[in-house]
Amino acid sequence: MTSTSEGLLRATRVILLALTLAASARPASAEPFSARGFVTREDGAWFLDEVGYSAFLEEVLGALRPRFSGTGGTTGAAGMELQLGLGWAPAEPGSSLWRGAMGDDAPDALTPLFVVARKGLPGGFELGAQLAALPELDVASPTLELRWAIVEGHDFLPDVGMRIDAGAVLGNPEATIVHLGGELVVGRPIPVEGVMSLGPYLGYAFRYGRTLERQVATFDEGEAEPFQTVLPGQDLVLHHVIVGLRLEAWPLLVNVEANVGTTSGLQFALGARF
Repeated sequence: MTSTSEGLLRATRVILLALTLAASARPASAEPFSARGFVTREDGAWFLDEVGYSAFLEEVLGALRPRFSGTGGTTGAAGMELQLGLGWAPAEPGSSLWRGAMGDDAPDALTPLFVVARKGLPGGFELGAQLAALPELDVASPTLELRWAIVEGHDFLPDVGMRIDAGAVLGNPEATIVHLGGELVVGRPIPVEGVMSLGPYLGYAFRYGRTLERQVATFDEGEAEPFQTVLPGQDLVLHHVIVGLRLEAWPLLVNVEANVGTTSGLQFALGARF
């Protein structure tokens, strides 16, 4: 077996091990969330807290948005890349926001799981797909992306890349979100002893989401008939600053990334480049 084949085999084993460990860390069951917790009754009148529900959905979309940009470069026209990632985003189970959505079952944190695949194209372009899942909330978001390396491999200038993507949050009919986003990243891979590279990067990400209109119903104690209302579509706008570090020792790669802004989080990914 050649050294290249051995490297790919080792990479595959490491990825499978990472997936197994990540899956074993998932909760046995997920508690669904509902918009009904944002419907309250005061002085005989019903009220829908649209602002609170919109803020909760921003937390959900922020946890599921695409990750792991890298330094801005691509895999090359013949290259391909696979990554498995695990994230962490803080939650406040005692806050009115989370108690409204999930009651006493609100989690202390969200731990999204990511599967990322990218294929290089001619001209500095790259086509990719991501699947992000939130077992705590029983929702997932498939996303398609197109990346372009505006500057790549220059002797003095850093890599500069941009990404556009579109996807949808699925799994809960009260929180179906169609979303699209854009990202600009600047970074530079730094060779280390000719066997690996370290690539710090910095970026900005914008995301817009729109929820679908949905009818919800809730009961009040002592009443036989439920209160029904239409939950209007919500406009969600997210802004993030991204800071990351990418380590490559072919064919393996490790990506650590943090984001702050509308939501915050930390992500780790392990993958391979072919």
